[in-house]
Amino acid sequence: MSNFNENPKFVTHPDKITSILCAIQIQNCLCTLSQLGQKKGLLTSIIEVNIEQNLLILDEINSADISTFLQSAHKIKLSTYLNGVHLAFLLTLTEIKKLGTDSLYYSSPLPDRIYYPQRRSSPRLVTDTLTITWPAAKNKFLVHGEVIDISRGGMSFRLAAEENSVQAGDTLKNCHLNLPIGYEMVFTLVIRSIKTERNTVYIGGYFVNLSPQGKNKLDFYIAALEREIIRKRKNPDLNL
Repeated sequence: MSNFNENPKFVTHPDKITSILCAIQIQNCLCTLSQLGQKKGLLTSIIEVNIEQNLLILDEINSADISTFLQSAHKIKLSTYLNGVHLAFLLTLTEIKKLGTDSLYYSSPLPDRIYYPQRRSSPRLVTDTLTITWPAAKNKFLVHGEVIDISRGGMSFRLAAEENSVQAGDTLKNCHLNLPIGYEMVFTLVIRSIKTERNTVYIGGYFVNLSPQGKNKLDFYIAALEREIIRKRKNPDLNL
């Protein structure tokens, strides 16, 4: 990524940057630290996004090479995947010691931009309260998936690998989603991506055939999620 600073696909709005960083933390995304132009990296994760102090805190890095690694590069690239999309940004890391322990963590000012070429016009918001159901093609039994995130245009969810018979490009008809605002969405979902990790399948798709009422109810629910994110951002104690 030698042209990191020249790539036009950047998120630069502070609120959007904060939202992305918080999503990486909440979803516990595995991150890679590397020097610019180098493929080999060190693994870590984001454990805190401190907006008031403009700080990002990274977990311990279990590597004997970390001191040499930090001394040899002024800027460190952090890269990961969020909702199936690759992202990266630059950090200036400083060692910090956890109070009362010998554990070393690493802090950096929040980045001023993030390379994040989102392919969807409506960013997805993390949720852990929804379940999608649809009738299996063979036996007509309902299949249940745990929703990971949702947007006005689509969603992603997960289910046990042994329960999955869906492939990329499939169309799931008669899907149901009970929104916590007292409304049941009925829709068709076109599957865009599938990823299997261990015994879990992660599936992403986009909505089709949403009724006008369904669109209005979904928009109302998404707006409520966005307001909640802003409220927690302004009141960090609510996240404790």
